[in-house]
Amino acid sequence: MISREIIQKILSDACTAPSGGNSQPWEFVVENNKIRIISKPEKDHPVLNVHYRGTWIAHGALIENICICASNYGISCKTKIFPEDNDKFLTCIMELEQSQTISKDKLFTAVLKRATNRKPFLTKPIATDIVNDLRNIIQATSGIKAEFISERGIIEKIANIISVGDRIMFENKILHKLFFKEVAWNKKHEKQRGGGLLLDTLELKPPQRIMLHLLQYWPVMQIAARLGLAKQIAKENAQTHSSCGLLCGIVVPQNKNYFIEVGRQIQRLWLMATNHGLSVQINTGLFFFWQGIKEGSAASIFSKSEQDKIKEAYNSITSLFKAENDIVTAVIRIGYDGEPSTRSIKLAPNITFKS
Repeated sequence: MISREIIQKILSDACTAPSGGNSQPWEFVVENNKIRIISKPEKDHPVLNVHYRGTWIAHGALIENICICASNYGISCKTKIFPEDNDKFLTCIMELEQSQTISKDKLFTAVLKRATNRKPFLTKPIATDIVNDLRNIIQATSGIKAEFISERGIIEKIANIISVGDRIMFENKILHKLFFKEVAWNKKHEKQRGGGLLLDTLELKPPQRIMLHLLQYWPVMQIAARLGLAKQIAKENAQTHSSCGLLCGIVVPQNKNYFIEVGRQIQRLWLMATNHGLSVQINTGLFFFWQGIKEGSAASIFSKSEQDKIKEAYNSITSLFKAENDIVTAVIRIGYDGEPSTRSIKLAPNITFKS
């Protein structure tokens, strides 16, 4: 039997996996060598969690991390995704087994180094051999497609499209409230609330930080929006979105099992990029807005004008990433920059051990 100490260490390292708004929506029940991963979707942004897909992506990254971290101890993992139909919050059962044949995953060294970097990156092109490594790390059997774009003109076009979601985030009262609900204003606040979107990770300049504090009040935001501030924020964000050497669009079939797989493959891509000294930022907002409108769960949140803008933006993205009948679920910005200014807190895993 694998010791509790080893399992605890594996899960502790694995819980550095990314999640929307740093929500870390999971807990664990361990019995013998079996790990049951329980989802906590209530911790995720409700508009960005259509059919719990945001939670499933986070859990996919977590599951991939567990497999990678287990390999460091010569342990293999058997996974059963959504193993019990009557328990929608049981994401996965993972059975660990000591193995003489498994080797340490080359991505392990990046697990604790990986971080979101929201700084502007250099537009320096990324070498072909590195792009090939990133392309090849996406497993062909996963069913997930990754479309890589390096042409500056197309990158800038995609960046402008993505920024449509940024503008709506500030102009829409419900989204405005949800965004500021997620913000942790400093490390102390982040620790008190157990996660959240740490203000320092937004990489804002001092005047922008002051303005964000003011914009948390909806009447102030309304006045600022009428004066064109939301439009200006979107324009500045578009410049950041385009500051990279490479964009990767993640395209997924419409099936909940695939969103777990999206998380797994994004994590592999992110870790490989980290190993190559590259910085990464993921954009999902616009794509979840579109899914919420299409499937009805978020349609009432957006005005007719906002819905039209989101649909037009999403349709433009699908043609650029050759999505056809599948879903574009994320655009990943990759480039050279270095370390982010700070990192978000990662909580110790909530584990219940059963005899």
